[in-house]
Amino acid sequence: MADTENTAPRDVYDEILDKSLAALQACQAEHNLTSCLECEKLLDCAVRDKYVKAV
Repeated sequence: MADTENTAPRDVYDEILDKSLAALQACQAEHNLTSCLECEKLLDCAVRDKYVKAV
């Protein structure tokens, strides 16, 4: 039972991270970029901010 309690929150965080990463990669693909560093909206990007907070 202790293992289930310990892994449940991690699973939630992993799911949030996976969704944030997918959104980030979709944004990069949509703008034909291989990195956020190439984007003019780097410092003002909600998608990237959400990913950084998830990491």
